[in-house]
Amino acid sequence: KYQIVDGNGKVTCSNAVHGEWEKCYLRPSDGTLHSRKLGSGYIPGYLYKITGEGHDKISALPCQCPHCDKNYAKRKYTKSPIRSFRTGIERSNQLLTKELMYQLNDVKMEKEQAMNPDKYFQTHGKLISFSDSRQDAAELSYGIAKEHFRDLVRYLFIDIINSIQQESEELTELKKDLVEDIDDGKATNKLERSIKGTDIHQDIKDRLIQIINDTNTDNATKKAAIVQVSDSADHIAINALIQNNNELDGELVKRLVRMGVNPAAVAYKDQYSKDKFWDYFYDMDGTYGLKPQIQRQGTTYNTADVHNKLLSYIYNNCFGQYMGLSVQDAGIGYITIKEPMSPTETQALQQLQIEIDRQNLGIDATEFINAYVRILGDQYRFIDPEFDYRRWEGYIVAGNGADTWQREFSSACKKGLKVLTDCPENEIALGNILYNVLRVLATDNGILLDSSKLQFKLLEENAPYYRCPKCGRIHLHTGLGICTNPSCCAKLDINQPSGKVIELRKNHFISYDILTEPREACRIHTEELTGQTDDQEKRLLEFKRVILDEVSERAKEIDMLNVTTTMEVGVDIGSLQAVFQGNMPPTRYNYQQRVGRGGRRGQAFSAAVTFCRGRSHDSYYYNSALEEITGGKPKDPTLAVNPPKGNNERPNLAIIQRV
Repeated sequence: KYQIVDGNGKVTCSNAVHGEWEKCYLRPSDGTLHSRKLGSGYIPGYLYKITGEGHDKISALPCQCPHCDKNYAKRKYTKSPIRSFRTGIERSNQLLTKELMYQLNDVKMEKEQAMNPDKYFQTHGKLISFSDSRQDAAELSYGIAKEHFRDLVRYLFIDIINSIQQESEELTELKKDLVEDIDDGKATNKLERSIKGTDIHQDIKDRLIQIINDTNTDNATKKAAIVQVSDSADHIAINALIQNNNELDGELVKRLVRMGVNPAAVAYKDQYSKDKFWDYFYDMDGTYGLKPQIQRQGTTYNTADVHNKLLSYIYNNCFGQYMGLSVQDAGIGYITIKEPMSPTETQALQQLQIEIDRQNLGIDATEFINAYVRILGDQYRFIDPEFDYRRWEGYIVAGNGADTWQREFSSACKKGLKVLTDCPENEIALGNILYNVLRVLATDNGILLDSSKLQFKLLEENAPYYRCPKCGRIHLHTGLGICTNPSCCAKLDINQPSGKVIELRKNHFISYDILTEPREACRIHTEELTGQTDDQEKRLLEFKRVILDEVSERAKEIDMLNVTTTMEVGVDIGSLQAVFQGNMPPTRYNYQQRVGRGGRRGQAFSAAVTFCRGRSHDSYYYNSALEEITGGKPKDPTLAVNPPKGNNERPNLAIIQRV
């Protein structure tokens, strides 16, 4: 219902206008709408109707979604679910650039990588991007770098998660050697030395040593037991991805550093600390983790900030209010609490289960908490260095202050309990217990997700998933038995799964590059090169892998230069396989000069990609000059034989005339 107000804010018509959704069917053959389905081929949907006095004075666009009931009335800008959706300029440029880089190859670096498999070499070729202004070049450079860093973290995160299901090559070889040694009759102490000499996890070593020292089993039983030992797992601690022993030496950090990518992200302010380039703080040729404090010579480095930034990237990949953009929607896995280890943790979970059973909700306490981990993540209840957060002091906080609502569970987080319980008293009772249990098992005391208490669970391909029948949200476990979308909360049919997660993985862009059609991660280190660049020669050398500073080559090497028209003529940038144009060149001359940078020095071919933006400049030249730029007949070259007086080239022209 709507209220109509005049220019002074006075209500002139209260609750007189009413909007509602009416289910209908579209017949594609003639575009007509029908209240019921009259045959095959009809498309189901909803028709928005406004009735009542003054209906012509309000917006025709509804503020509430007919699919999930989400209300957009309090949004800052477009206050309706019916609005334009498009891929942003930065994202579009990054996608095109990444795919173009994947098509390039550097034969020299491929040979280096083959000779040094333990080191990382950027085996993809170089790329130049042209823009018409310095501002465009700078925005393009930073936008591509920012978007690709987000993609790269997600790619490596999923790849690491996927790899934990694979048994390590070292363990596979060790098991094979142990079986052969038992057949050869080698002594137990020699087998034990072989086990201790490996780098596999200590728990695995202990299990193997226990097997070979078991005097109550014969050799056949020992060999069978050895074959069954595996170091694969279906979960990994969130914190272990970033740090171990309070240092930045987690697998995600190591992968980034090995590629020459700063774990602190791509902003200029994050590249230096106390005048030291970021690679100074990491072991670039050994462990790839953070150097010990003694090797940093007392130089401080904000490890907590780096940790929280990477953690926010992981959370943003695992959660999200927009459906279809997280690893859960891709059917890969989800964040869950760890198994209770202490009596306090066990008691907290039991207390929640008792209250759930008292209210006859039929929900497992662990599933209940895991569902709320997702709800909190969707509401951005995790530490992000870019934002400040209010601490929640309870499920409901007493008081009359204006900020009381900011110190208790948000309405979105309360919605699930309101739907599940049959009265306010039961809701508050369950909410108070939930608040206490979350602080023990999943969050800090302010109800912000605590990464030390969480782990990521990777699902098998045949694991079931549940799709919300109302809003379509994907759920990888039964959870609350209702949809975790606060605007929906429709009941899930937990007895009838919607399908297997392998079906989600095959059709989702997040899992495609890793699980469907695997390919190596690609680094894109971008920099701008314009007339305002301080040291142009130095930047060009870094583009050519010539590093003059005392820093790691991988950390400084540039993969993509974003330049202005300064680079069209007279600057040597070496041979290129491809050229990327960030906007439409205005003339044939500009186009030829830019794309002509590729395919030189013995290269048989090159590629040129032009991204035409929606601005008037690009639209005009794309529509009016594209045919001339790409297919027109070039003008005949001319020579001015009568230059102005005083021109220093007059003697040369005279010689040419005589020739």
